[in-house]
Amino acid sequence: MPHPKVSKEMATKWNPILNRATNEFTMIYSRNILKDKKLVRGHNPFVTAFLEEQLLQTQRSINKVKAEQKSMKKNIEQFLQNIKEESIFWKQRQHHKVVEDKYKELVQLAGSLQMFLISKGAELDTEELEDAEWIKQQVESVNIQGILQTI
Repeated sequence: MPHPKVSKEMATKWNPILNRATNEFTMIYSRNILKDKKLVRGHNPFVTAFLEEQLLQTQRSINKVKAEQKSMKKNIEQFLQNIKEESIFWKQRQHHKVVEDKYKELVQLAGSLQMFLISKGAELDTEELEDAEWIKQQVESVNIQGILQTI
């Protein structure tokens, strides 16, 4: 491993090979800059103005497309939000319909129970009759509107 002092000395010494490479790079770069300047100077000012105008029009078109893209994105997000809300609404409607159907079925069963009790009135003992009356009261006490509002 070279001594650190030697490395510092090497870094500060003049190196003709490195210096020549740097000079060549500088010359090539300078030539390219001169060529570019000559191309710009050599062109007609009308051509330069025309190209600048086309560049501005292109930039305006790009900005317009970006604005349209942003607007479309907002519209799509709003559309997706509407679809989500519609989906929630229809699920709630389905739940309401199921609850209403079950309630109608419960009312029909209560009516059937009442008809059964009327037809078998004398044959049932008091305990069975009390159970049937309790079931009937429970069915009648169901508040379907309260249930539908909680859904």
